[in-house]
Amino acid sequence: MRIARALTGRDRIVKFEGQYHGHPSMFGIMFTDRVPSEYRDWATTHHELYEAIAVGMQLRGAMPEPDSREPWFICEAHAEGDTVDRVLDAFAWSLDAVLDARARGELDGADSA
Repeated sequence: MRIARALTGRDRIVKFEGQYHGHPSMFGIMFTDRVPSEYRDWATTHHELYEAIAVGMQLRGAMPEPDSREPWFICEAHAEGDTVDRVLDAFAWSLDAVLDARARGELDGADSA
């Protein structure tokens, strides 16, 4: 707390316990069989699955963040036209294709997470 006071020049520092979910237009996607409770839980998520879906989405014209540690964003510009529908379709197509490949044993790390 002393460091926080020194860095901010403030006498009072408010500390929140629990999870902070951030701005509603930012979200993250991780594939795991359990709900992450802290940042370090990312290490046990299924990175290959995320990366394969991201590549599939890129092939379909969507540009997801290639690093699953980074947030995705939604903004007002996405409200115009069918942008959201196209991204959701790209995600659904990619997810189906990757899960099919995983079922055939073609996805590296298919047994993890």
